[in-house]
Amino acid sequence: MDLAVATLGSLFVGPSFILIAYFLDFPRGYFIAVMMALAVFLMIYLNQPIYPIIIGILIVVPGVVLFLRFLQRYPLHKEETKHD
Repeated sequence: MDLAVATLGSLFVGPSFILIAYFLDFPRGYFIAVMMALAVFLMIYLNQPIYPIIIGILIVVPGVVLFLRFLQRYPLHKEETKHD
């Protein structure tokens, strides 16, 4: 019974996130959709809330890497103020 409920739960999350990623033209969203479906499946099937936390970290790390690359490519310029 747990397998059926876990499968049903992940089937609610996965395809909906994939559709959102498709319509928003967000390629990284496919990865997020698969990982979220896996997190829901593991959380329900194994009854452990640690799996969504671990998978959430796996989703955040590439986002932080992309953000740091963006900041290196487009650094913030400090305002130059002249005091006379």
